[in-house]
Amino acid sequence: MAEWFSALSPVLGLALNVAVQVATFRGRPAIGLLRSEYLGFAAGLAGVMVVAGAARSVSSGAAPPVDAAFRVLLSLGCYAALGYCHFHFVNLGETARRIRLLRELHEAGGALSHGELAARYGAGEIVGKRIARLLGTGQVVLREGRYHIGSPLVLTIARGMVALKKVLLKKGSEHER
Repeated sequence: MAEWFSALSPVLGLALNVAVQVATFRGRPAIGLLRSEYLGFAAGLAGVMVVAGAARSVSSGAAPPVDAAFRVLLSLGCYAALGYCHFHFVNLGETARRIRLLRELHEAGGALSHGELAARYGAGEIVGKRIARLLGTGQVVLREGRYHIGSPLVLTIARGMVALKKVLLKKGSEHER
């Protein structure tokens, strides 16, 4: 029975992650999407630790402590992967220009001319929205009329992703040949 709890704890953690993220985003919109995702991930992580830890304590007599600890670590790793996928699934609809283009076309009745699309996607508008988002999350700060890196967390994560791509895919971007 303890093995089932360990095996299901990442899925239960993901369910808690989604529930907390949606409830927070809808119930307190001022928090914003990114912070609601962080809160959801933290809640799911706590849930996995509780469930996997409880499963470990239940099975401590049956399994060697090293095996039980390994199951907890495996559950946390699986949850981290699921949480990563959820984070990017949620952000896909928010940040992908392709998705926005398709939504714009759909809302316009299925057809827009090149000129109409270009008018909706001026470079100034796109940069302005991204800067506003970065300022709102504290990733960028404005001092003396110049933008500076505020919190380097996302930049550090992005660098880590490029490093992983280079190790696993032998290229840093999908645009490299």
